[in-house]
Amino acid sequence: MKLTRRQFVGTSATFAASLALPLAVRAQDTQTLRLGMGAAQVGTIDPIKLTQGVDNWALNHVFDQLVRPPAGLGTAAPEAYVPEIAETWEMSKDAKTWTFHLRKGVQFHKGYGELTSEDVKFSFDRAANPKAGSVNSISWQNVQSVEAPDPYTVVLKLAGPDPLLLTSVVHGTNAAIVSKKAVEEKGDRFAMDPVGSGPYQLDSVQSDLVRLVANTDYWGEKAKIPNMEISYIVDTSARTFAILGGTVDMILAPAGPGAINSIMQQNPNLKMDISLPGNNCSLHFNMGREPFGDERVRKAFAYAIDKQAISNSLTPVTPRTFGLNPPANPGALTEKNIPAELRYDHNPEKAKALLAEAGFAKGLSFSAFCSQRDDYASLMLIIQEQLRQVGVNMDLKFMDHTSYHAEKNKDLNTLILRLGGYPQVPTRVIQNEAISAAEVKKDGSGGDNFSHYGVIIPGIDDLYNKATNEPDLNRRLELVTEMERKILTDMPVMSLCSTAYVVIRNPNMTLPFTVSTVAGGTWRLTGAEKLD
Repeated sequence: MKLTRRQFVGTSATFAASLALPLAVRAQDTQTLRLGMGAAQVGTIDPIKLTQGVDNWALNHVFDQLVRPPAGLGTAAPEAYVPEIAETWEMSKDAKTWTFHLRKGVQFHKGYGELTSEDVKFSFDRAANPKAGSVNSISWQNVQSVEAPDPYTVVLKLAGPDPLLLTSVVHGTNAAIVSKKAVEEKGDRFAMDPVGSGPYQLDSVQSDLVRLVANTDYWGEKAKIPNMEISYIVDTSARTFAILGGTVDMILAPAGPGAINSIMQQNPNLKMDISLPGNNCSLHFNMGREPFGDERVRKAFAYAIDKQAISNSLTPVTPRTFGLNPPANPGALTEKNIPAELRYDHNPEKAKALLAEAGFAKGLSFSAFCSQRDDYASLMLIIQEQLRQVGVNMDLKFMDHTSYHAEKNKDLNTLILRLGGYPQVPTRVIQNEAISAAEVKKDGSGGDNFSHYGVIIPGIDDLYNKATNEPDLNRRLELVTEMERKILTDMPVMSLCSTAYVVIRNPNMTLPFTVSTVAGGTWRLTGAEKLD
């Protein structure tokens, strides 16, 4: 499907009107919390298979993890984490063995029994196994073994030291703890019929609606609102109408230029929760497809795309990034420390000269596809126009968000936009997007290295291995910076900006905490309340 600018920014009055009446009747219901998320349909509620971030809102409430950052805060500091299924834990002196002592008596939903170390081991082994369908098995590369010496003890043994394991692995989405019995019993059905131990349990799933009910037997703080409905509303105007009309309590804010300001002007009483870093926005050149095997073309695109203009046009807080790590991360390239020749500031004439040198003096054309979700579409439409100024015609096709992730993960695209949240662990984004072990695969079993960096051309694998085996943090950060410079020199992937994750909620929906920096862009709503 083709999407014009007019269609993209236009209203959807018919759909919005159809949405209004049934929801409006229920809007005053203080017993149900209603969320509006920016995707066309549910992707999965299986932790190891998640690719679209909005599915995290269901996942985060259905499943527990061993540990969790304090409410409303994402952090890389191990001492800041609070107990969840693990009551206590310790790290060996060499940071290569982590031991977790589990809470006793935790029950899985729907009568699936007590959560024990056997379930944790099963969950972690499954997350590390691409053959089990894990889409982020690369994050477990450093974990040599998961052991369960008794029902309430779990031991992780690592190949290399990792003093930040709680952030880098244990608090990752795919580290959520599933019921071994339920997965083995349900098989593929588990993706839409999950069993966890969290404060909410699944009631039902439709293509665009997830209903959750409070887990009255929850071991911890019980949900104050007994029901939660997560609606998938991909259309920006319909989502905007829903929050302004009060038919939902909270939405994922639209990310198009000026969209958030427009909503807040219409109702200044609405509340905004902003977390940053939110989504890292990176653009991958598929070097296995022409013309991106030519370094001169990739660098021409880097000069043609005005990254500062993109940052200025998007959400209220959208800093430009220079390397894959956002500027707030340790080891990141910043305005102050990036070499001048690696900045790739906007320079259309240099872009044209590089294209001419590569044999495209008269311009070039290629096709790419993108998600129609507003943040993806906004970015790619801006990039399309900027490329047009240097003689590059990108035939851009849009598809629904869920399908986009499925197709890009099969190595079918040419110029791939990736938006994703990461913990503040500087090696993590590099691990996910730039080492050869994370190469995308045609069968969908690979990772997020959509450029085939380190496979088609030499990459940064050796530097990455040195960094992850380096116990001295300062030296490790030096290696991170060196990897960032090498990636910019080869230009397999370019970073654009770091968009804040913005949620807009009605003022009658209160939270018991202030949202600060939340890696991954979701937080639990267990303590949320709705005022009459």
